[in-house]
Amino acid sequence: MFVGLFLALDAPVPYAFRTPDGRVRSLDAGCMKWLSNRSPAEIEFTLDAEGFIDTVVPSANLLARYEQDRLVLRDRIIKATPGDD
Repeated sequence: MFVGLFLALDAPVPYAFRTPDGRVRSLDAGCMKWLSNRSPAEIEFTLDAEGFIDTVVPSANLLARYEQDRLVLRDRIIKATPGDD
């Protein structure tokens, strides 16, 4: 889902965001930590002025792993309807 969000946005993924139906959502902290603890790290965090996570970007290696499914992942996000989980 994280890679799909990145592909759909074509930009860094906000750590917290609103869905089209207005619900506040955030990236799963456990998954983000797991990806950041890999060697080498598979994500990069951008911090805000207070040191909190602002946005997250997948590594080139993580994107390459999902390259063959790029369109499917992107479309899954873009074509989702409000309330889909």
